[in-house]
Amino acid sequence: MKTVSKFTKKALLALTLTLGLLFATGAHETTCAQTDSTLVAVDDYVFANSAFLVIDVLSNDYSDSSFTIVSIDCGPSYGVAELSPSGGITYYFNTGAILNDQFCYVICNTNTVCDTAMVYIVTDSIAPPPVPVAYNDYVQLMAGTTVVFSPLSNDVTSGTVTITASSMPMNGTLTTSGTSFSYTPNPGFSGEDVFTYTICNTSGDCSSATVYLFIEDITPGGFTIANNDVATTYTNEPVIIDILGNDTWDPALVLTIVSITNPANGTVTPGDVAVYYTPNPGFTGVDYFSYYICTGNTPEYCDSAIVTVYVMPSDSDTTIVTPCLWGCVWPGDADNNGIANNYDVLAIGLGYDLAGPARTDASLNWVGQDADDWSDYLGSVPDSLGGGGTTLGYFNAKYADCNGNGAINAEDTVAVSVNYGLTHGKTGSDADEDAPMLYFNLPPVVEEDSWVSADVLLGEPGTMVNNIHGIAFTFNFDTVMVDPASVSFSFDTDSWLGSESNLSFTKNLSGGLTDAAYTRTDHNNVSGYGKIGTVHFFVIDNIDGKNQSGEAPLLQIWASNAATVNAAGQLVQLNTQTASADIATGLTPHTPANTPIAVYPNPANQWFTVFTNAGQTGQITLYSLQGQSVFTSAVSSTGTTAIDTRQLAPGMYLLQLQTPTGFSSQKIQVVR
Repeated sequence: MKTVSKFTKKALLALTLTLGLLFATGAHETTCAQTDSTLVAVDDYVFANSAFLVIDVLSNDYSDSSFTIVSIDCGPSYGVAELSPSGGITYYFNTGAILNDQFCYVICNTNTVCDTAMVYIVTDSIAPPPVPVAYNDYVQLMAGTTVVFSPLSNDVTSGTVTITASSMPMNGTLTTSGTSFSYTPNPGFSGEDVFTYTICNTSGDCSSATVYLFIEDITPGGFTIANNDVATTYTNEPVIIDILGNDTWDPALVLTIVSITNPANGTVTPGDVAVYYTPNPGFTGVDYFSYYICTGNTPEYCDSAIVTVYVMPSDSDTTIVTPCLWGCVWPGDADNNGIANNYDVLAIGLGYDLAGPARTDASLNWVGQDADDWSDYLGSVPDSLGGGGTTLGYFNAKYADCNGNGAINAEDTVAVSVNYGLTHGKTGSDADEDAPMLYFNLPPVVEEDSWVSADVLLGEPGTMVNNIHGIAFTFNFDTVMVDPASVSFSFDTDSWLGSESNLSFTKNLSGGLTDAAYTRTDHNNVSGYGKIGTVHFFVIDNIDGKNQSGEAPLLQIWASNAATVNAAGQLVQLNTQTASADIATGLTPHTPANTPIAVYPNPANQWFTVFTNAGQTGQITLYSLQGQSVFTSAVSSTGTTAIDTRQLAPGMYLLQLQTPTGFSSQKIQVVR
């Protein structure tokens, strides 16, 4: 098992806790064997208000070779600590006891170097120290790439802090943006680099630490690194597990899930990148299975990992964990109708700028979370209370606070996107024939291998749309003709529905579908008709070569599942119609290529690197979502092409790789 790759995710450093929170770390430098190998075990501080914890103690440790937990050497006093097959440690408080506790563990690598670290379990009666404390960080990246990370992930902070580089690295370029660093090694450099940083609070209290950077060459011919996964579900409830989401492999090669072992207490159904785990009826406890992945045709490029699934009880009798039983918030289901989708953005718009109690231990995990009711309610009053009509429902505003921070705003759409399409139970209705029309305005002829923009129109002079607050719909298209990764929407802030403060949302799905939503945030209805925005997409080339009918190719786009909502939460289902355009062919055809392409990091702050096959020729073009070319570069023969994004405005872009045999495309995001 190769564990070293996890440090590419240092900016996301966290303990994998069923219920708990990491807020600090410290480090030791003791070894039990004298070699040239490096191993560092780092202390873990776990903030716990549950009797059952799952602690990924290895996530902040580092070694230059594979390493594992050898033993638990001391403690604990008020519970039981056990090694987990997934590589972490499970901790159970003794019955009736949730007290401060501690224990130590020993790790060793394959070079017989060992180190010891402490795990401190603290309850909610312990507050973090008021002054900042910085701890050393260990970051790994590939040569020729840029890594963006925040060293605050394992530091102790309270309130606002500033961060500065105290010393600069000798073998790369370092820049600071907010509380994050961006590091790019010098061309051709691999090995170890180092710099120091200082954090200070508003009172002038400061602390410094060192960042160790380990830059590795890409293994010639391929590499595959599988990392362990942890998932949580409840009795009799299946769960989707993205087992490849934290794995790394050579982007020039095709990854294959070769095999999956059967768990002892459930079943696993494999998909392309994720698996579907179903616990056996009535089972509660911990289950395990492993998977084996490969790139290329040699065992050298294969690796395996263990997936740990915690199946929690669905009743309240247990002393191990107390799941949410009623009034639960499922992050992303803002209207509490049982599914996370584009309609939830409308609910966020209804509650925009409202505030209430924040959730304790809030997360974006798709699990019911306890939350106190807010004083505000959203949606329309139900029939039993004198209301009526088809509505988003009548629900407490706490559900629209998807991230649980106590405020409803655009940040809550992140949970909608993360958990998109997941359900926990409910559904809709059809449009009246007199309902307003949602439609698109295409030019009569479009060209293949080109960008197309079509107006999005709502309502007509004879059927004006009255009293609406937002709209949600699904955009439909043929993937033979339209590149799915290119689809985007720009809604007009100066249209009859628009406003500078409006909230927009899009989610690209599979099978020629993109969900979209656009909502006001001022709680005021508007009326009108006409253009509300534009849809942009790229028409694929060589459509004649894919056309089996012998007839001239016809582009068709349409909307489905379309509805508006007013400020009271009442829904009106919309009629839709199909827009068509002839496609002008006859341009030089190209055979579509399965050209490997990968981008890292994505999102990018100042730079990102495009990985292609070594020796690949072609051109890389970056387009804005309005179809304008903003960057063009020849593909580097080394297989890594760096792109400077510092002159680009924050937002989404489409990256297209054009080769002699076709093209590949991928969306990238620039952030500041």
